[in-house]
Amino acid sequence: MEELIYLEVLDRAGRVRERHRLTQFPVIIGRDYSCDILLDDEYVSPRHLRIEQDAGGLLVAADLESSNGSFVGASTLPVERVNLGAETLLRVGRSHLRLRKPAFPVPAALPLDGTADGSGAGCAAAGSSWFCWR
Repeated sequence: MEELIYLEVLDRAGRVRERHRLTQFPVIIGRDYSCDILLDDEYVSPRHLRIEQDAGGLLVAADLESSNGSFVGASTLPVERVNLGAETLLRVGRSHLRLRKPAFPVPAALPLDGTADGSGAGCAAAGSSWFCWR
């Protein structure tokens, strides 16, 4: 059985916005409805990037001659192909992509009272209305 891999789509601040389970390769990423993963990012080409797995199981990303290029981390030099590791951060358009294995630890859920950061901010229900404070 092949190892599961997840693709995370991050916003510019590094927050996870989407997670996609990759079950077969190659995976095409872009805005076109024929893509395996659709990105709602107007700076991404219709068919922007392909992720494939070589015979040894190594994952490789290949730019599909996109308009704005594909980048690794903070580099300003576009890449045509790049080997993907556990911490490789790809940039396509204004979206950031990274791979994760199922064993990657995720933090505990934040409490709903909004006080996890010590700010004292919170929300409470009163009848059918919600009131929030900072």
